[in-house]
Amino acid sequence: MITLTKAQSDAIIHRLDVIDALWDCYSGEHLADLEGCETPTWFYRLCVNLESKVRSRKLNDLTIEEKRILIDCVSGSTLVGIAIDAVEDGLKSPAYITQTHNMLRRIADKFSSWDKEPIFVPRC
Repeated sequence: MITLTKAQSDAIIHRLDVIDALWDCYSGEHLADLEGCETPTWFYRLCVNLESKVRSRKLNDLTIEEKRILIDCVSGSTLVGIAIDAVEDGLKSPAYITQTHNMLRRIADKFSSWDKEPIFVPRC
């Protein structure tokens, strides 16, 4: 079982709230014949159910599809870019960018056994 901190859970939910972007990645990488199709209802339900699991902050008994989506929540995260904007706007200190990136890296480390390739963690 994987246990998430509140901040890690919030970071994943930030990406889970953008279901259409998740579908674009999911359909493009794993089901190439579906790329460009409208996001189907079953995928919305899958993401909503997954968000409920993430909110509990304890992840176990996940399907392959759920794991793929959670990996995308890390690799497709825009949180580092948001942190950069906050620093540039004077709202946060420069250390906030590193803290955000490190949090995503810790999540990727927790999910690393799910994929053969290292999980990409964005820097911007």
